[in-house]
Amino acid sequence: MKLFSTLLLVISMSTQAVELNWQGLDNLSTTQKTTFQHWVNAALDTNQSVLGNLNLKELNITVKGLYFATEPVPWAFVKREPIESIELQVYRYASLERLKKDWTLYHEIVHLYHPRLETENFWLSEGLATYLQNIIMLKANILTNQEYQKRLNDGFQRGEKSMLKHKGALNKVSDGMWSTKAYQRVYWSGAAFFLEADLALRVKTNLTLVDVIQKYQTCCRRKFDSGAHFIEQLDSLSQSAVFSTLFVKYKNRTDFPRISLEQIRQTSL
Repeated sequence: MKLFSTLLLVISMSTQAVELNWQGLDNLSTTQKTTFQHWVNAALDTNQSVLGNLNLKELNITVKGLYFATEPVPWAFVKREPIESIELQVYRYASLERLKKDWTLYHEIVHLYHPRLETENFWLSEGLATYLQNIIMLKANILTNQEYQKRLNDGFQRGEKSMLKHKGALNKVSDGMWSTKAYQRVYWSGAAFFLEADLALRVKTNLTLVDVIQKYQTCCRRKFDSGAHFIEQLDSLSQSAVFSTLFVKYKNRTDFPRISLEQIRQTSL
């Protein structure tokens, strides 16, 4: 097994510091190291400015610099054990500007705000990250309102199109997502769930989804949990039945949710 040297960096936030353990930097030039560290720092800062401070003391960041790629960050994923980690495959010649505009790292950091769920409920975890990555980029002025609305609308259209190939109950499709590559249906069905929840919260509780996830991070976050318990906690924190009502509606649904342009526009306000 190849051993990577580790560089420690502390991100100072208003109430919390996350210690980053960097791996893979020895294979990069000094300029590339600086670019990637700046990018990760900026993304963490952006996510925490919207969702609140991460309830983590340390986080592993593994970077694999690619010589050939068609996009800045072709692949990334979160690992929960033994220390929570984000592994990034990055085009080593990507500029800092392109990296900051890429959605991938914002998405992966959102995963650190919720537990790892059972595979049948991956539509919840991937939906939350997909929806909130866009909310975060909008609030950070990385996306304009028009770009935000187009991204969500285009995503929902891809999800609906994916229904032609990936039919069946959502929880079953989610359970087999990696083997069938039903990513578009799973991710965007989940994003629709959280968009609907966000709008319902605003009407019924004067809270937003961001408010509830901030509360969850502070009081209740776990590395692993069941989807049902996660939903119960979100209901409790919002003092509503918004999440459980939608969960019953979504988990076994065999159709793709209909989200209008007006609904998308409302979430950008």
